[in-house]
Amino acid sequence: MGLIFLTSDSPRCSECGIFMLSTSTFLVLAMQCAASVHPDTTHEVARVESGFNPYAIAEIIPKVKRKPGDKGVVSYFPESKEAALKIVKNIELRNHRYSVGLMQITSTNFAKFGTTAEKMFDPCENLKVSEKILVDCYKRGGDLVRGLSCYYSGNPETGVKPEPEFNNTSYVQRIGFSPPDNKKVLLFLL
Repeated sequence: MGLIFLTSDSPRCSECGIFMLSTSTFLVLAMQCAASVHPDTTHEVARVESGFNPYAIAEIIPKVKRKPGDKGVVSYFPESKEAALKIVKNIELRNHRYSVGLMQITSTNFAKFGTTAEKMFDPCENLKVSEKILVDCYKRGGDLVRGLSCYYSGNPETGVKPEPEFNNTSYVQRIGFSPPDNKKVLLFLL
């Protein structure tokens, strides 16, 4: 691609000390690497999923190991690909599932899309896989709300249900929709 994604002057989360992609860099990448999904859709998914951190990791804690009140996810925000890969290795040693990168691609999807955690820390590669998932989910769901639910959970229902651990909002609401009114606003297949 030839783009420099993270530099010393890249935006930082002042509370967490992490690098994030700028909005303009993200939108350029979205248009180049996931062109069949409207950039507003990829932007909102990345905002919710990773906060635009290309090294974000979410470890999915198995239900049998969760404590009451736990969200079931442990989030990591390493500052480098090397640090991210070390975290992934430790998660794999625990035999837990995990999601990585800008669009939080889940480890159970790696084989299906012929990829690895290491490749998913490349923003463009991550966006390419997310595009395939979003387009497939949109086609199977028939509208954007069900497509986003599928992206989140693998099915068209879970992502529209309020979740107590997220202030009783659904994933689709966190993306910015109040279902069922705005079903086809942001996803345009080109």
